[in-house]
Amino acid sequence: MAFCGVLVFSATGFSQTIVDITIKGIKNDSISLGYYYGNNQYETGKCFLDSKGHGTFISKETLEIGLYLLVTPKNNGYLEFIIDQPKITLSSNIKNLNRYATSIDSKANQLFFEYMNYLSEVQENIKGVNEVLEDDPENEKANQRKAEIANGANKYLQNILSKHPEDIFSQMLIAQQEVSIPNEVTNQSEQLYYYKKHFFDNIDFTKNWLIRTNIIPQKISLYLGQLTHPTIDSLTASIDYILDQAKVNEEVYKFILVNFLNKYATSNIMIANNLYAHLLERYYFTGKAAWMEAELLNKMKARYDVIKPSLIGAYARDFKVKRTNNKVYSALNYSKDYLILIFSNIERLNSNEFSEGSTKLLQALPENVAILTVAIGVDDKSIHKLLNTLPYNSNLCTLEGNMEEVIRNYSLVNNLSMKTYVIDKSGKIVAKGLSLRALETFINKK
Repeated sequence: MAFCGVLVFSATGFSQTIVDITIKGIKNDSISLGYYYGNNQYETGKCFLDSKGHGTFISKETLEIGLYLLVTPKNNGYLEFIIDQPKITLSSNIKNLNRYATSIDSKANQLFFEYMNYLSEVQENIKGVNEVLEDDPENEKANQRKAEIANGANKYLQNILSKHPEDIFSQMLIAQQEVSIPNEVTNQSEQLYYYKKHFFDNIDFTKNWLIRTNIIPQKISLYLGQLTHPTIDSLTASIDYILDQAKVNEEVYKFILVNFLNKYATSNIMIANNLYAHLLERYYFTGKAAWMEAELLNKMKARYDVIKPSLIGAYARDFKVKRTNNKVYSALNYSKDYLILIFSNIERLNSNEFSEGSTKLLQALPENVAILTVAIGVDDKSIHKLLNTLPYNSNLCTLEGNMEEVIRNYSLVNNLSMKTYVIDKSGKIVAKGLSLRALETFINKK
């Protein structure tokens, strides 16, 4: 397991954390101690184990309540455990860290280890039953056995929750539980609505330890990926809903907001810039990210100014182009329902990939779609040579006039290879950044 790096927390926790470790089978070697911060794992330090496999880790910084890891050398095995008190005693065996893990002074960890071993047995039993059902799905005995295993696992879980309701491990289990849909909700669409509405009911956003597990990122990923329609309006509504739930806890709220911003700042999905801009407009530029320094906010504002003119839903800015007949036209002067606007450099235009892709695209376009290919950094001599190499001229043209303004309005970065836009009859940008093949698919769905 590779750690992402080192991250130091400043929030309140234990003034000093001691982890007493004994791992049979490791002698005179160091192990690493790490922790979760969402989906990422970070190293917080190392612990030397003596000839008996024993060592003591004493934290230099505050260790917050949450899910941690011991990572062994050589085979890179790891053991997850919980820190919820100033001292934790752990022991295990290198042969199987999880199976042999015990804790004599931490009820949370003993419950955790016993539960994980029980789940391992359940999975082995289910695997055997599923092998029978693959060959005979109607096997009554196997189906009955599968139901018995599932019921047993649920009873085991409920027993933990009823006997140890205040234990942090029980709280972690509750946070991961699925929504239970009432029996009276029988309509499929109503079930989906209920499931989505109550999806975060088991998450207690007041608990700081949530961000030191991978529970929140997994929940959010499922909510956005499977329960939210992948449109700008639906995703922004879901993002706002999640952040509204999290605002009861500044640390959890900050964690989620920062993760959203980083995700959409680097995402390749077509609407990522819209979601990024929404986060800036609604939260960062309105003082709802109070931890941000002015210098970084100014950098965000600069990027926002760059991407805003070319967001999905924005009205495309017109510009002048020179066609191969040396006449100058308005680029957005078209009468069809859609315009495909392709910006490309000379290297891409000269490639076989572009030649073949543009041919297929043009052959597949319906009558209500226009196309304009703008060659960036191409002189008149080169543009006429291109006419002899491209099977279709794709309304080939060059920029005329203020090139910097066009570069700014359409986010044409340095070393641009190709960037595409789809603009509707009203002049709004409805798609961007699609490949030639994806353009064909997108247009034919309209």
